[in-house]
Amino acid sequence: MKINTKNDISESIVSAALAGADEVEILADICERLVGSGLALVRASVAGNLLDPTLGARGVRWLRGRGLDESFPRRNDASGRGMDP
Repeated sequence: MKINTKNDISESIVSAALAGADEVEILADICERLVGSGLALVRASVAGNLLDPTLGARGVRWLRGRGLDESFPRRNDASGRGMDP
């Protein structure tokens, strides 16, 4: 990846976050920019913990050609599986 592309993507993440974009929009933009710069990206996932005590985390998955695949919550339950079915 060229240094300009890296800087452009970094700046776009910061700008989008400051403008109030959610993780879905930010991930889609990053992935489209990477694909546009020549990276053979097929899929990407991002997940993070939430402050809501009823959920453990939230994540989004992006697939080339389909865009956002799904947004999914994750919680730790008594079964120990950790992921919602």
